[in-house]
Amino acid sequence: MIFSAIVMQYLFLQVSSDMVSFRHHGTPDERLDTNNISTLYIPDNTTVLSIQYTEISCLPARGFSHLPLLEGLYLVHNRIGYIHKDALIGIHRLKGINLSYNPIRYLKSSTFRELNELQYIEMVSSLTGLEFPSHLLVGLDNLVQMNLMYGDLSNLHVDTFSNHSNLVNLFLKGNLISFLHKDSFIGLPKLRRLHLGKNHLTQVEPAIFRELHSLQKLEIYLNRLVELKNGTFVGLKSLIFLRLESNLLVSLESGVFNDLENIETIYLSYNKLKELPSGLFSNTTKLQKIFLEFNELIDLPSRLFQDLPFLNEVYLGNNELISIPFELFLNSPNLKVLDLKRNELQIVEEIELSHWYVEINLGENPLQCVSKICWLLYNIKNYKHVIPWTNLDSDVPGVSDQIVRSATCASPDNLAGKFIRELELADIAGCEGL
Repeated sequence: MIFSAIVMQYLFLQVSSDMVSFRHHGTPDERLDTNNISTLYIPDNTTVLSIQYTEISCLPARGFSHLPLLEGLYLVHNRIGYIHKDALIGIHRLKGINLSYNPIRYLKSSTFRELNELQYIEMVSSLTGLEFPSHLLVGLDNLVQMNLMYGDLSNLHVDTFSNHSNLVNLFLKGNLISFLHKDSFIGLPKLRRLHLGKNHLTQVEPAIFRELHSLQKLEIYLNRLVELKNGTFVGLKSLIFLRLESNLLVSLESGVFNDLENIETIYLSYNKLKELPSGLFSNTTKLQKIFLEFNELIDLPSRLFQDLPFLNEVYLGNNELISIPFELFLNSPNLKVLDLKRNELQIVEEIELSHWYVEINLGENPLQCVSKICWLLYNIKNYKHVIPWTNLDSDVPGVSDQIVRSATCASPDNLAGKFIRELELADIAGCEGL
């Protein structure tokens, strides 16, 4: 892979006969014994040049100027630490460059100044101990993808990535970014994916994404966010996928998701949420999946998931829930998966569901098998629908394989330890006449 699988496929299919590759095929520690590009024979008509696992430590001035047809430059897993500001002079057709896995220590803002056709830049695990040149991307109006994952980027200039009208993907995962200016992402009308995971962000400024009207996927997981305020996601009218798991979130304002009119999937797992505000999902009418496992939730607002016609998977496992509101899923007719495992549920009173073809996981809860679960046992015994995506045997009745196989009674003593699927209505006092 040079820049992305798609670009590499294009380059290989179109110009494979003009590709030159230098790569040592032993172990990564056994490198091609050269530290000077000038010692490598590279034909003048080369369009794709790949140099991997060598001792090359620097890119000298005009090192590729004799390759005017060059479109792809792949310099991965070398020892490159120094890149002369004129190293890329003379290769005006270059569309993609990959400098990943090099210990780059010297890189000037003017290095890419003549690469007007450049579309893809990959510098994964390369910018360690180096401050990102603030004007490195100036003039790269055709840039489509920028990948700077796993570096030491911390303080980004306010306009480092702004005003690149063709940029589609921006990957900043695994850096040290702790702050983003409110104007960090202006002038990016085509951006579809923004990856900010595994950084040190403690807050996200409201309206910071206000101009990202085409963004579809936003990832801010594994940061240090404590709260999210209303207006955080204003402007993200096309967003369908949002990852916020593994932060330190303790609170969400009630309207924080109001601007996400097309959101389909939200990850909020592995945070410290103790409660959720009523109406949190009231405007997310296209929501399909919500992940809230591994928080500290004790109870949920009534009708939290009401009027969500496309909602089909809700994950609430590994919390501290003691009850489930009757109208939690009112007018949400397509629910298929409800994960409630490892909570503190003793009594599961009746839940309003539009149908009973729902996979419910109640495993590892201290369930009291008393009359208040008659409704549950009745439906297990009477709805013999087999959920097609489980391994439930066709002759075992039940709402789901999880509820049938793993949910057990904690009390009363005569039923303790028994699987709910093994019970008959007559086993529970008060259920005999159903």
